[in-house]
Amino acid sequence: MTAESGNRQDRQGPQGTQMFTGESLDEMLAAAGSDKVPPGRARLVGLTEPVQDDIFLLHGNSLTLGRAAGCDLRIDEPSLSAEHARLTSSGQGWRIVNLLSTNGIFVNDKKVFAHELRHGDVVRLGRITLRYDDPADKRAQAAAANAGMRKWWQILLLSGLLVAAGVWAFLR
Repeated sequence: MTAESGNRQDRQGPQGTQMFTGESLDEMLAAAGSDKVPPGRARLVGLTEPVQDDIFLLHGNSLTLGRAAGCDLRIDEPSLSAEHARLTSSGQGWRIVNLLSTNGIFVNDKKVFAHELRHGDVVRLGRITLRYDDPADKRAQAAAANAGMRKWWQILLLSGLLVAAGVWAFLR
């Protein structure tokens, strides 16, 4: 994707993969009478230039990401390899795999060869940073519920300790 690509055809990969800016997606959704991205659709959201606020909807079984014209998700950035990574779909979500790129793949600041993506993961490829969003990710929902329950138990335990300390101080 180049900075000067503005019309819709310039923002389409060779297999028909559509790339949208946040603004163009908002316009399309408003025209369709909705203010939300279709539910359950996994996507990568650009966090840094030149893809900041761009949304890459993930579809099919396998997508390549890189600089080459033949990539499904093409990003014109010199720090990316021609074919930097492959995204594959599974019943659980999406997996990213390094295609022996020069600069590698980092997920949540850890270098990985392959990684099962979870809702909210931050993926860095060269100087590009993307966030993986998947509202249908049941694993992320379960992890969030577990974190909430763990926090509740921590608060309960701390409260109990404070009460015990108060009783102990009172009885001394």
